[in-house]
Amino acid sequence: ERGNPFRVTAKGTAKQFAVYSIPPDVVHQWPEELQTIFERSMVQFGKEFTKWERSNLRSAHNEEIFSALFDEQKRDTLLTHGLSTEVENPMTNPLPSSSGPTIAREFQGFTVDAFAFLQELSENNNKAWMEANRARWKGSVLEPMRALFTDLGPVIKPFFDPYLLPDELEITPTAHRVLARINKNWSATPDSKYHEYYWGAFYRQGLSRQTDAQLFVNILPDHVRFGFYVGEQAKRPRIRLRERVLSDPGTFFSLISDLGLVDQFDFIRTVPDGRQDMISIQSAEDLATWVENGNFDVLLPVAPEEVVRLGPRLADTILDAFRRVFPIYLWAVTGGESA
Repeated sequence: ERGNPFRVTAKGTAKQFAVYSIPPDVVHQWPEELQTIFERSMVQFGKEFTKWERSNLRSAHNEEIFSALFDEQKRDTLLTHGLSTEVENPMTNPLPSSSGPTIAREFQGFTVDAFAFLQELSENNNKAWMEANRARWKGSVLEPMRALFTDLGPVIKPFFDPYLLPDELEITPTAHRVLARINKNWSATPDSKYHEYYWGAFYRQGLSRQTDAQLFVNILPDHVRFGFYVGEQAKRPRIRLRERVLSDPGTFFSLISDLGLVDQFDFIRTVPDGRQDMISIQSAEDLATWVENGNFDVLLPVAPEEVVRLGPRLADTILDAFRRVFPIYLWAVTGGESA
């Protein structure tokens, strides 16, 4: 069974990959032809991600793991003793850990249980399980996220609002305003009633998280991500950003380079079928690929262990990220109204 294809784009070239699901009986027999195809695919996939220092897939391309997949003896050794050398997680790159004052007042950080809860929710996505774990949901995910936005809002508003006049940012840390709901609406099914992530976002008053460009924070089972996003329903900001980037890619590339976004942040494009492409931005020409179609992210992912280590100082890291991506936000929401 062939899954939805996705593209890996770097330096103006794009290669398409797809995930195939193979029945167990075929795997057990494992004909030589499949072995050859598999090995070639893994080698090619590894080449694509080897130099992507911020890709959360790079560390998965490990020779020990690769060789153990179809060698029972090596697999037993690996599962018993682990990898011979520790694999660096690319999302644990050093982040600021200043000992100075922090903006956090209510926010005390996310705990290990926040990630465990979301992982378990993905495996038990039904009302009965959620009701049994509602206290965990509130204590590990909802209330820390509310506290995070409670601390961030009053800090960013006086910095950002003067650039948005006559608009101003919505910072009220409640559901239906800055914070999302974890319940699914129209897409809910009996075995998938809840989103397996949780998020919140600042946006301009009078609009919504969906209809405006946003400065977001999203916690998922395997990382926290934050930065800039403009989605499908935010038609005017999305079109404006695309047109402005395409009309002056050199200036935009200089801007994001000076802000340190090219080297440290991920540029993501989500196309209409839901596929996400990570775009390697090495030159102004690469920007056309990023804004080609779909929705756009500029985000920083942080692994769970780093999130837990930072504790309340995660708020300072997010504040720094918001200040760096805010010029992109301005490119999307300010300027002529022709878009």
